[in-house]
Amino acid sequence: SLLIEASHDGFRKPFGLIHRRAIFLAADGEDVRGEDELTGPGGRTFAIRFHLHPRIQASLLAEGAGVLLRTATGNGWKFRAEGGGVSLEDSVYLGDGSPRRTRQILVSGRLDGEGAVVKWRLHRA
Repeated sequence: SLLIEASHDGFRKPFGLIHRRAIFLAADGEDVRGEDELTGPGGRTFAIRFHLHPRIQASLLAEGAGVLLRTATGNGWKFRAEGGGVSLEDSVYLGDGSPRRTRQILVSGRLDGEGAVVKWRLHRA
């Protein structure tokens, strides 16, 4: 297993925010968990984006708290989040040199008081 923690203040000047992220990867590679903490003035909105490869099919789960992802081989993965609303939006993939349409998972919300904490998980379905 692996745990990585990092933070940056690149949003301090424009938005007054500090961003901290912790990511846990299970030894078998089938469970990734993360926590994003935004510290700063309440009332601001945030958007955490997870851009998907064009060959990944994504659909919102019925309960609205996550996304079902399918690989080209048919493997299923689930993405879930707490601390913000989950939606799907259009995006652009530039990984092979030419722009291609794709999707992104968006977790969005509003900072309360002095910040927000978003916990998310990606695991094999």
